[in-house]
Amino acid sequence: MSKLSATLEALNLALEREDFEAGFALLETAFGSAAPNDKVTLALHSAHLHSLYADGGVEDGLGALGLARSLDFLVEQNPLYRALEAEFQAYGAREGDSNAMK
Repeated sequence: MSKLSATLEALNLALEREDFEAGFALLETAFGSAAPNDKVTLALHSAHLHSLYADGGVEDGLGALGLARSLDFLVEQNPLYRALEAEFQAYGAREGDSNAMK
């Protein structure tokens, strides 16, 4: 099992327990040592986790999407990216509200 797969499996377990803080901690820890391509995936999962906070997660979620895009502009074609971007826009957010993964 790859390091990314193990991280995503641990993330799923944390989310099953509704332990969002543990989920964010897992993502942040993995991001620091991840390969560039894996960082894109981790940023997308961070945006997804922020989306669970509804309009309260928009700013940080857009920041995570921006980070993913800065690492690989082709991520804009990813269905998860598009769905998250549409969700955040539905809350009235504008791209560029934030540029950091949190």
